[in-house]
Amino acid sequence: MMIAISPEVSAGAYHNIVQFCERHNFTPAGTIYATSIQNALLKVEAGLGFSVMDENCISDSNTSVLSVPFYKTDPLHLIAVWRKNNMNPAIPLFTNLLI
Repeated sequence: MMIAISPEVSAGAYHNIVQFCERHNFTPAGTIYATSIQNALLKVEAGLGFSVMDENCISDSNTSVLSVPFYKTDPLHLIAVWRKNNMNPAIPLFTNLLI
């Protein structure tokens, strides 16, 4: 599941994520909406899914999640974030598409 900021909270942030996925021909299985960046990160830490967000939204000191920058594929400074010990086989497929 993709975790995204609710369009009611930030239409711009939500549409950036949707456009990013469309540009890379990626369709998430479903979306869980968050009310803030912190709320999205908590959902990621809980193992509910992954998120795509601006790299400034996550601290290097957060050791419970992994992040991968997409500098090579997108003009925005986006990263994918997921729970560190998540063994979902879709994660390598997704990151191989974008790195």
